[in-house]
Amino acid sequence: MKEGNTIESVFFNKTAFLIPVQRNSSSFYMHCTGGVRFAQIDDDIWVLEPALIGHKAHRIGHFRRSNLGFIIRKLGLKVIAFQESHWISGSYNPIWCPINTEKINHFRSSSDLWSSIASNISKRRMQNLSVAQIGSDKSIVDILDDANDEERLSRYISLSLRNIDFTVEQICEFYNEQLTDLINRGLLESQRITNLIDQMLFSHVHSFFTHLGNARDYLGAFLAHRLGKNPQKIDAMNKLIDILRNQHFSGEKMLQLMKSKGLFESIEGSTRWREAGWLRDASKIRNEFIHKRPYGSSHEERFGSIIKINDNPIVYRYFRPLKYTNNNIDILDYICHIYRECVTTFYNLAELTGLNTEILAIENRDVISLKIIKE
Repeated sequence: MKEGNTIESVFFNKTAFLIPVQRNSSSFYMHCTGGVRFAQIDDDIWVLEPALIGHKAHRIGHFRRSNLGFIIRKLGLKVIAFQESHWISGSYNPIWCPINTEKINHFRSSSDLWSSIASNISKRRMQNLSVAQIGSDKSIVDILDDANDEERLSRYISLSLRNIDFTVEQICEFYNEQLTDLINRGLLESQRITNLIDQMLFSHVHSFFTHLGNARDYLGAFLAHRLGKNPQKIDAMNKLIDILRNQHFSGEKMLQLMKSKGLFESIEGSTRWREAGWLRDASKIRNEFIHKRPYGSSHEERFGSIIKINDNPIVYRYFRPLKYTNNNIDILDYICHIYRECVTTFYNLAELTGLNTEILAIENRDVISLKIIKE
């Protein structure tokens, strides 16, 4: 067969190169602010990375898990999340577990709880249907998507929180990569650096505040539903706050929690309420970056640098400024503060819904359609 104008002839008699499959492997990290992270390389054996040894970036250890808290406090860092990754038969399987400052075990995130709420409502709904009602695969999809407000908004909250997790994970990866790269290049002592990859950071910061606003507004709609209001009309936190009055707090534990956390405050001389605490701060900076200007548009925000931690000659941190106030703030430090509050608050709120937050258990009667594919 000779080459011609057909698509088949284009590939005829060409050389083929096998695309290698990623070998099976696993990793487990504890991500901290500043781009510093700890890697578990064996049972209860951890290393810090990166550290400056002989003008190059190295791992340094070994540390026990019981020592990590002391080291992190002395370095003035905060733990953001645990990251577990597995490559299995060429497929990548990541697990991101954000730190919940009120829990010891961080395996289940706030997103997991809200996802369980939605899944358990869906399971109960499907169990009430007969085989005749379910019918074809297409009707199964239609039925699954025909969720009530409680199920729908729980799912939306979960997905938004999961998107927040992903953006924070990507920012942590960016920080660690930049810290390692600048150490290897010898660009120390606060030398300001910018490059094309910075656009990734700008995008992830924008995504963080976008998804944070989504989670906030879906929560507002969920609370409106709990108060007997129409969540299609009161579909954002600011609209919920507009209708909040003192009597609404007495019978709703979720609102009581938010009030106790200082997220709502009464307006003096009025029966009305307004946002407060970290929720107000997050909303303000979100409006700045979503409606007024993107992060990275300020000249200062375009440059990153690495600095010594407490004059330590070995351990450095990455620093990327946030020009929002007169304070010299690092963007990941600020995101970590908001993220921790968000994780804890949404976790506590999920527990107060009174809905089933247990991990979904699938029984034989729950299986509607099953196809087994052999690889």
